[in-house]
Amino acid sequence: MTRNFNDTAARLHGVLIFLTAAAGVFYAVVVAYQMTFYFGNATFWFGLTSGVYLFFRHLGAAWNWHLSPDRRKNFLWRKLIYLHVIGGGSVLWLYLSYVFCGLLPTGDSAAAALSGFGLCAIIILADIGFLSGCSVTLLDESRLEVSVSPRRRSSLWAGLGALGGAAGFLWGIQRFEALTMTLGLAVLFLSLIFLILLILRVKNKKRKVPAGMALAALVLFASGLCYHQGILQYFLKDFYHNLSATYGVPASFSTAGKYFRVERYRDGGDRIDIIRVPEDILAQEMPINQAYGLTAGREAAYPYGYMFFFNRRFMMRTDHQAVHNEYFVHVPVVVNGRVPARVLVLDFGAGLIARELLKYPGVQEITQVPLSRGLARLARRHPLLMALNDHALDDPRCRVVMESIDRFLRTDAHRYDAVYMDLPVGDSYRFSRFYSREFFELIKKRLSKDGYFVLQAPGSGIFSYFDEEGRQAWVQENKWPVYRQTLRAAGYQMVVPYVANLEIDFFKASGKDENPLAQSSSKEANDIVGLLTEEKVRDLAVREGFREFAYALQEGFIMARADKGALSRDTRLLPRDLRVLNPPRVALAFQLKYPPGGDRDRRFIHSLKNPKWPGVLWRNW
Repeated sequence: MTRNFNDTAARLHGVLIFLTAAAGVFYAVVVAYQMTFYFGNATFWFGLTSGVYLFFRHLGAAWNWHLSPDRRKNFLWRKLIYLHVIGGGSVLWLYLSYVFCGLLPTGDSAAAALSGFGLCAIIILADIGFLSGCSVTLLDESRLEVSVSPRRRSSLWAGLGALGGAAGFLWGIQRFEALTMTLGLAVLFLSLIFLILLILRVKNKKRKVPAGMALAALVLFASGLCYHQGILQYFLKDFYHNLSATYGVPASFSTAGKYFRVERYRDGGDRIDIIRVPEDILAQEMPINQAYGLTAGREAAYPYGYMFFFNRRFMMRTDHQAVHNEYFVHVPVVVNGRVPARVLVLDFGAGLIARELLKYPGVQEITQVPLSRGLARLARRHPLLMALNDHALDDPRCRVVMESIDRFLRTDAHRYDAVYMDLPVGDSYRFSRFYSREFFELIKKRLSKDGYFVLQAPGSGIFSYFDEEGRQAWVQENKWPVYRQTLRAAGYQMVVPYVANLEIDFFKASGKDENPLAQSSSKEANDIVGLLTEEKVRDLAVREGFREFAYALQEGFIMARADKGALSRDTRLLPRDLRVLNPPRVALAFQLKYPPGGDRDRRFIHSLKNPKWPGVLWRNW
């Protein structure tokens, strides 16, 4: 009878070791996953997480040697509770650390604030690893008191638990938010711990404390789980709000004046967020938008003032998306002097590039391979996206292929007259491969004899701010040399950069002789107009406002061809129903001067074997 009891107790200890090891790995991976949203370079964070977690797990396993047998049981329950309090609330602690580091007196250095935030994340990881190591070791020693089975069985349970924790994360992240998973797991484990403590009927005073701690933590996390949607909304609104403004302590924890509700959609492990900008901000920006023609000719139902984010990376704003997409799609058509018949589009999947291409009757077929299948599906049913893409994905000339971009390029046998690539900035190795020499070679194989390749080139449109005469100069931060050298190494003979460039004064933009701020209906804008009584001051304010707006919308693109054919500037090819682009602005796209390219320099060639991106640990907001 005693032997059966001991065998059962040993198995229960083995199950607890399995569950504790699984929970520790699960919490650690969630922290790494969350940090990839705040920072770039996912490979760095998952690698760092593995090292920090394992080091402190072994440190925690070795730390229990000084405890007497009488203290180990009480110590075990405390460490288990601490583990699930820190791990279960890891998403909460990361958010609080993010806010706290953003309020530190670091001046204008975003890098310093983000470095402090990264240090806080490492401390949370260290706690999870240390507590997990302590708990597993104490459970193993407690098991040996009731069983003489070999210690290697505990190691097997712990190893299987670690594998189970990683597998559980991969399964859960496809279906739930990280906040929901950590809170739910903490509630489950704290309930189990509290139940075990009740069954043991611990009567001495020292042993009652862990039961009370477990109950208090259980009530707290159960309440958070009940309101997890509201907590997630608050986190998202505050995060996106703080991207564009700096506030004091009261405003950082307040929801007043922040973005409206965030719509979140899941696509496997990726997240798509849609945000509505407050009406007062839209009213202030409306005069400049009208001056540049961003609102001209649009119906009242057009979805103004929405922003899209992919894994918290900015994708587009509906007011300004025409600047990006029209320059991106139509300038290469003008430069090449012809309309492509067969086009391959590699993008997020919203259908906006297809919308622009379908304005040409000469385009016979568009093959779109979306990075996000969830966004491509959403683009066919979400009213906002359907209004933006004009139902382009339902056009019979458009074919959407729900397949991995890499696999499609390797298996597709068709040739295309043009390939358009609009993918995320390479702030992680997952995305930086799209800008590698090997990937550019795959695209080159899919081009027809005189086909061209166009890509959004993040970092290639960086120039200095306007001087007094409205000129801009080349800066060392510009990534043009890397793009040029990489494309040339991939076999492209012609590499032409251009920039989405707008006029920098109101008169050239609109042809009107009045202050655009006076058109605003917002109280703040009217107050500004009332203060600007002197014509000179008013003109300076208007000029600076337009310069800031034009500078913010500047972004670089690159058109590349495998041959050295002649270039054209036939603006008669431009469709008539464009919102922003016109012949003068086509000329502006080539106004900024890039340095001439020299001989091939391997230092600037971005490849899978010798990557140049990501080169920093924090994201360039």
